[in-house]
Amino acid sequence: MSASRVPIILLAGVLLLGGCASPSDGGTPTPTAPPTSPTAEPEQQRETGLTRPALVFDGQCDSLFTDAELSSVLGQTPPLVANHFTELWGGQGMIDQAGGLECTWRGDGAAVIALVLPEEATPGYVASWTTCSDGGHDFDEMTCPIDAVTNGSRISGLVAVGSDEATATTAAQAFTDIFSTKAAAAEPVPVPIPAVGAWSLPVDCVTVVSGADLSAVPGLGASATGDNGGGYGKTTPELERTLFGNWMPPTCFIIGESATVEFVPIGGSRWREAETAARSDATPLQLTGVESAYAVPYRDGQSLVYAFTGPNMLVFTVRYTGNADGIASALVAWLDTTGAP
Repeated sequence: MSASRVPIILLAGVLLLGGCASPSDGGTPTPTAPPTSPTAEPEQQRETGLTRPALVFDGQCDSLFTDAELSSVLGQTPPLVANHFTELWGGQGMIDQAGGLECTWRGDGAAVIALVLPEEATPGYVASWTTCSDGGHDFDEMTCPIDAVTNGSRISGLVAVGSDEATATTAAQAFTDIFSTKAAAAEPVPVPIPAVGAWSLPVDCVTVVSGADLSAVPGLGASATGDNGGGYGKTTPELERTLFGNWMPPTCFIIGESATVEFVPIGGSRWREAETAARSDATPLQLTGVESAYAVPYRDGQSLVYAFTGPNMLVFTVRYTGNADGIASALVAWLDTTGAP
């Protein structure tokens, strides 16, 4: 996370010129305006964890690229198939906490993947993919990178369209130009300052699990170990890999005696609680050490448990919700004690 900017205040003396005359030459001194006091820029406020942080393009994919713009560039309007803002599970939630937006449009013969973040969210980022490839990123179409910085916002992604490099290159440049025009006209979004009590970053899964007492959880036990899992698909924007490298893995793992649990602690994401509670498939849970929790169906007969405490959110998988109490209490106890500033 970047610190808030400290304004530099320049103090200038007042220089009186020409309109001042001495009494001996009969002139009348010209009044001078009082010096203006320098005003400091307002400091960026900390997040509370209870309200959504400011996001680039207000977190809306159609504000980044409209259907009309997609159609104009691609000759079709591929549907929006993924918008991380509506997906609570996994390290995708960290994109929100960084003030970012990720969108994927995928149709028949064309696709666009774009991640936009405040530039300061990924210090040290350098794009390594700079040339187009033919079918090298899980697409049959020619695929070209999108990467640009404008007015404090950075876009990273790809466009897949056509079978020749000229077509895909032209499309990538068109989307870059659309982004740059909109970003230049928008107010830059700062990287949110974490709420007081937010679990700190970066997160190391191995350290969290080694410090948490999971001995009473069936299938995990005292010998459970942590793993910085995750991994990236071929279509994952390079900027996203840098973000997770700086902040946390996309998903943490607990490898137990006979069970595996995935978990993601996202400091400052308590604002997710309202939309989680409003889900029609959410079941409230009473868990030790957290203020509220909900279970929702997940894949392969598992449930996702969303646990909220202070300004934070912990999400984890569980096959039997009866084990959720032991997992939540152990992880939250460690995170509250060690992982919060």
